[in-house]
Amino acid sequence: FHFLTGWFSWFADALHLVTVSGEVTGTVRLWQADHPEHDVVAALDVSTEGVKFIDAKQFVTWSFGGAAQLWTIDGKKSFLLGTQGDFVQNVTLSPDKKNLLIFLNNGVGQLWESQSGKLLTEFQDHDKRILAASWRNNYLATASADGTARVWALNGGEALLVLHGHTGYVYGVQWQDDRHLMTYGEDGTVRSW
Repeated sequence: FHFLTGWFSWFADALHLVTVSGEVTGTVRLWQADHPEHDVVAALDVSTEGVKFIDAKQFVTWSFGGAAQLWTIDGKKSFLLGTQGDFVQNVTLSPDKKNLLIFLNNGVGQLWESQSGKLLTEFQDHDKRILAASWRNNYLATASADGTARVWALNGGEALLVLHGHTGYVYGVQWQDDRHLMTYGEDGTVRSW
């Protein structure tokens, strides 16, 4: 494997590993783990900060200064999600792997269909970047650097609830069941909603 690996994603069913190396932005390498030499299937010279498998056929990379890019397992570009200058901070995948949520630096979350590359909706009410998300049925919960957590309707992007109570960043959010959330924040507290 290569030096200074910063991000990696493993897809065990397909026996593939994707790594990103470099000090700031790096080279993406797709490895075939079941080969005796652990051969590199593809080396992609792209500026990226993160990588995540979607399924056995595709993965996504993203860059703080650009858009997210969907790739096929053989290293070919499939769909560009967004535009250069979007400042993608992170990407999370829905449990059914049909949708991707892209976190932009300006607090917007974009919901994309992973198979078609179609923008489904935007979640626009956070004042600062989204730091985490949790999916539950037809709802999405987000945690933000603006000190709030929000619950959204997936169809339409409407904020249904705004949860205030943390002082500072809200680092994480997780559904407990269909009606209750847990959040944790910079203030050192964990809250149940």
